[in-house]
Amino acid sequence: MIVDASTLLDEVRRAFESTPSGRELGLLDAEIKDSTLRVRFAGASDDTAGPYGARIPVPRDAADPLWTRWDPTTGLEEWVMYAVVQAVAEEYLTGGVERGVRSADDGVVWLALDN
Repeated sequence: MIVDASTLLDEVRRAFESTPSGRELGLLDAEIKDSTLRVRFAGASDDTAGPYGARIPVPRDAADPLWTRWDPTTGLEEWVMYAVVQAVAEEYLTGGVERGVRSADDGVVWLALDN
């Protein structure tokens, strides 16, 4: 991975707490499993259909297309903002809930991000 797991998770939590779109989503938790960042969130305050989730592949290094696609000039903070928070918010707000699939295991509606 491009950074160690704890650094990435700390930045994800910070981004969700410090941005309007992140706060609106209401991060419940974040974890890394098999080089994939998994975020779970509540959704808007008037949305009772959640919880929701998204899976975001974590870049291996700075040459990985998962990293370069977003061209983060300022590093991890910018990548998390665009590849995670904004991508999840955009999918959630533009009909991604209807395209998502509710997991029978955990009840989470997993959004289908185009990564």
